[in-house]
Amino acid sequence: MKKIVFVLILVVAFVSCKEKSTQQKIKQNKKVVQKKEFIIEINYKTNKEDFFKISLNNIKVDTYQKKNIQIIEKVSPTTDYDKITANYGENISNNIAINFGKNNPKKIELESIILKYGNNKQIVTLDNINKFFVLNKFVINDTIDKTLKTIKIGGASNPNLFLKSTVLKTLKKGS
Repeated sequence: MKKIVFVLILVVAFVSCKEKSTQQKIKQNKKVVQKKEFIIEINYKTNKEDFFKISLNNIKVDTYQKKNIQIIEKVSPTTDYDKITANYGENISNNIAINFGKNNPKKIELESIILKYGNNKQIVTLDNINKFFVLNKFVINDTIDKTLKTIKIGGASNPNLFLKSTVLKTLKKGS
């Protein structure tokens, strides 16, 4: 009888120790890997209706392929700030452009452009926009009335902001 009790105690001790080590292994394997998402938020007011487009171009798919992702949103004249959010997930590229629409010359009151990648964030305002973006010839940063103005030249209009590659490197580095 004593032998049976002793064997039962050994079996219970062995099983409980093995169960604890199995639980510890499961906890170690469940370490959460946070995905790094690339997000662009634009907070703005505008005085004309048009289509704004945020483009992420030349995203490497594999050795032979690249892809483009465009977020297009119809905007209307607003008195309050409106927001466009472009979530590109884990896709990222050095070729990022914001287009303010080709239909009508307009004024854009830009509260901020927020660039996020993983845990890093950069906030762009009209005061520091030239540090982060290159404005093409169809966009004027009017520091007097604190707006971006889109213009036509020779009947054409293609107002774009191009993100500087150094900004993206900074966002990636700290993530």
